[in-house]
Amino acid sequence: ERYGKLLEKYADHPDSERIIAREMGWSWLEEALDAEAAGEHDDARAEDAAACDEAEDFEEPAPDPAREGIDWVREEDGDLVHPIQKQAHDALHELTDELKAAGHFPDCPDDDLGTFVGLRMTICAKLAGALNGIARGEWEPDPGMTIARLKRILALLHEALAAGDLLAGKPFLTTGRLSYHRAALFATREQILAHIARLRET
Repeated sequence: ERYGKLLEKYADHPDSERIIAREMGWSWLEEALDAEAAGEHDDARAEDAAACDEAEDFEEPAPDPAREGIDWVREEDGDLVHPIQKQAHDALHELTDELKAAGHFPDCPDDDLGTFVGLRMTICAKLAGALNGIARGEWEPDPGMTIARLKRILALLHEALAAGDLLAGKPFLTTGRLSYHRAALFATREQILAHIARLRET
């Protein structure tokens, strides 16, 4: 949760990696950045450059058009993601943008608000891990494994809903906006349940 907040806070800073490493207490990363700046990793950089060249030459296989909207959708930048993850991710960004505009993010001034936002971030990350590889065609889904992962995500989603209840009457979100963001969580929940039902039919 702390790393997510720092990443959001310093995303556009030119020295974001070093600042985040310092804030997280990752001295090993600061040392690695210092060593790189001093030119001690020329070989590693050359290998990375070669790997990047190979990556640029790699063409991602075209997704199955019949599965669009079911297994995959395209982001604005062209990346393939799972529709459930995209819905949850878009809803999270709508929430954080709203809180940021009001000065309540990334430094959440309340434990309940921090828990609500942190759980939303965790849900998005776990959905990406469970589903985006399927969207990109990187592996064939194992229905049982995917269902187990989605059930764990549902447990987190229920925790997020409970955390949202604790925000009622607090000055961070109006009653209407809190209801809106809770509805987004329920929408994610319904999509996950529907996907589990489809997987059980396979």
